[in-house]
Amino acid sequence: MIWNKPEMLSSVIDQSTKAEIDPALACAVVHGVSQWFPASLNHSPDDLVPGFALDYAEAEGWQTTYGLFQFTGQQARGVGYKGKFTDLLDPSLNILLGVEILRNALRVTPKLDTGLIVYLNRGRAMMVPGIVSMIEPYQKLIAERPGGSL
Repeated sequence: MIWNKPEMLSSVIDQSTKAEIDPALACAVVHGVSQWFPASLNHSPDDLVPGFALDYAEAEGWQTTYGLFQFTGQQARGVGYKGKFTDLLDPSLNILLGVEILRNALRVTPKLDTGLIVYLNRGRAMMVPGIVSMIEPYQKLIAERPGGSL
């Protein structure tokens, strides 16, 4: 299944609305972390906490960020995902889990910047200003969509 940006945008808006998250914020997160590239895969070897008894594939997955929302395998496991990490590149699954992980991160603190740092796993905190700066343009884009308003 090939997804184009308008389909992914609609799905992010729909899922974030259901989860009671600002759709413009969810879109800004995707824009900031993956530029809407669903096959985006990044490996950060220092994310793994020593002492966990994990096989290599599980350890590798815990340290990698996946897809549109660029969450780690560890974050996916944290919301109950039990499948293969490579399946996290599927846009529909990535959006579903990404919105849930983002919602959970935003519940940790009432401050948006801090919630985004929780979502981004601290090491990518330098991305927060860029994400925040994209919220308003996505609010305008969503408001201009046919039948779309926030």
